Amino acid sequence: MTSAGGIAQVAGNLGLFPPTMQLVEGTAEQTRLALKNSAAVLQGLGFEASQSTSLIAYVECNADLQLVHSICRAWLRRQGIGKALPPLLMLQVGGLPMSAAVEVQVEAAASTADARLIGGWEETHRSVLLRCSAAAVMGVELDLGDCASGGSAMLTVHRVLLQCIVVPSHDSVDAVELADLSGAIRAAIAGLLCRLSSSNGAAHLQSSVFTRCFYDRGLCANHSSLQRVIANGSHYNPQAADGRTDAPVVIAVPVERIGHSRSLIALQLQLVVKVEGVEDGDNSD
Repeated sequence: MTSAGGIAQVAGNLGLFPPTMQLVEGTAEQTRLALKNSAAVLQGLGFEASQSTSLIAYVECNADLQLVHSICRAWLRRQGIGKALPPLLMLQVGGLPMSAAVEVQVEAAASTADARLIGGWEETHRSVLLRCSAAAVMGVELDLGDCASGGSAMLTVHRVLLQCIVVPSHDSVDAVELADLSGAIRAAIAGLLCRLSSSNGAAHLQSSVFTRCFYDRGLCANHSSLQRVIANGSHYNPQAADGRTDAPVVIAVPVERIGHSRSLIALQLQLVVKVEGVEDGDNSD
C-alpha cells in the first residue's frame, strides 16, 4: 500500500478472514471480502472507499471473470462518487498467493479531494478502437522544485488515470495492427482533454508520468516493440509546439487474458493535466 499526493493505492488484497487470515470459501465470497478488506485498509490510511478512482481485479480462473466483474461493478456503484464508474480492469493471471481465486487493487482519492469520474467514450484510429474511462483528482499542487529566484515553484494540476481497453475497430476484424495503437492513444488523450476542457476551461497535457500495459500472452508482438509504440502515443501533447511531452515510463506486463470482450491489450496512463483558470500555487519565497 502507498499514499502520496492525495491518492492511496491498496494492492494485494485477498479474501482473507481477518481473525484467522484464512481464505473464505468460494470466488464470490473471496471477492466481497477482498473488497471489504481494501476498504478497511483505506480507512486506516485516512481514505474512504467512497472516493475510489480505480479498481483492478486479478482472477485465476477464466470462468470466474464475469462473476467477479459483476461483484466489483456493484461495489463501485455503491461507493457512488458520481454517475460514471471508476475505471475497472479485469485480468486473468496464471496464479495468485495462497491459491486465491481473486486479488484486488484499489486506488482512492483523499476524502477532502475533488475526485471526478469520466467514463463511457470510445476513440477509433484505423484498426484500433479504444474503450475509454478516466478518473481525475482535481487541484493537486505539484512541486516543480526550486525556481531561479530561490523560491519553491508550485503548479496546480489535475492528476488523471486514463484507462483504455484495446479492441479491433470492426467486428469483422480479429486483431489490431500494432502500428495503429500510437494514433489511437493520441486520440484518447485528445478526447480526455476535450472532456476536461468542457467544464473547467482549456485543458493541456502537462506530462505523461507512466503507462501500465497489460497484454495477452498470446499476442504476437515483441515486448520492446509494444513498449515503443505505446510510448510514442502516450507522450503526445496536442497543445505542445512539437506535439510531445517527456517520454513516460512504459511498464508492459503479460497476463493470461484481458478480461474484456475481444481485447488483447489494456492500458492505464497516469497523466498530469493543467487546466486554464485553475490558479497556480504561491511562487514567492
